[in-house]
Amino acid sequence: MDARRKNMINIGKAARLMDIGDIEKAQAILRGIKDVALAQDDPINYCEAQMFLADIALQAENEEVALVHLEASMAVSDDRVLDLQRRAKQMMVAVKGSNP
Repeated sequence: MDARRKNMINIGKAARLMDIGDIEKAQAILRGIKDVALAQDDPINYCEAQMFLADIALQAENEEVALVHLEASMAVSDDRVLDLQRRAKQMMVAVKGSNP
């Protein structure tokens, strides 16, 4: 199985873990993806992992950490992630608007 497919499957696992409330395991999976995805030429799953981590931070009411993850998604220079970056930008606006 190639790295991108494995990352995509692991993001799905993390999402299911988040749904059942196992946030720590989800975070561990997402951090693992975040740490290797760019080196694997997998910017899409890198940005997805960052956005899920931002969502977890927002659920914990930690806007600063959420913004760090969203800004990391925005820093990726790859046309394949433009849609994800639009979502990240919308989240950033919402976070900054709720915490001036």
